[in-house]
Amino acid sequence: MLELFFKQIKQGTYAHAYLFIGASAEIQQQIIESFEAGISEIEIVDDGKIESVRNIKNFLSSRPIRGDIKLVAVKNAEVLSIPAQNSLLKILEEPPKYGVLLLFSKNSDLMLDTIKSRCQTVNLKKMVKKYDFSEIINLRTMTLAEKFKKAEKWAKNDDLTDLLNSWLSYFHSLITEEKDVIRIIRNIQEAKADLATNVNKRLLLEKILLDF
Repeated sequence: MLELFFKQIKQGTYAHAYLFIGASAEIQQQIIESFEAGISEIEIVDDGKIESVRNIKNFLSSRPIRGDIKLVAVKNAEVLSIPAQNSLLKILEEPPKYGVLLLFSKNSDLMLDTIKSRCQTVNLKKMVKKYDFSEIINLRTMTLAEKFKKAEKWAKNDDLTDLLNSWLSYFHSLITEEKDVIRIIRNIQEAKADLATNVNKRLLLEKILLDF
């Protein structure tokens, strides 16, 4: 899931290649920006041409001048021709330790299985549960003290996953309307990943609510 990906970025334990299926343009940009702290150079390919894929090899042939990694983002990866995919496969088979490749695809069925097997896949096309946003809208009008009182109540629940998923769904719907939404979404995704640890649930919720 996407929250696990952001946790890997935060911890510096990310893979060298990812395949994101069904990511919107906004989410693609959010994913790319999550690497910004360690990026000195970035190459974006979105035309499906074999020449562009060959340029990736040239781009990755030298170490980054600054930072820790060189980032490659291949958008619409499903439109790559078979020769272009084979050229990309050779890069994926022996990626430099400083290289990270992000593949974005609407339909991974059009991609070679050998490419998919060398990537960590994040499928965002799965059906999303419909939520009633009225409580979230009301929550955003409350004072901080009232929000924290809610957090104290919710923290007593055994599982906060559904609550956090409803918040994610709501803020994803606002992603083009409010400039701070990306940060809120990232905080919620990190919180979901932290639920697997012995985290203080009340403090986890309060941290998110500070930005509501």
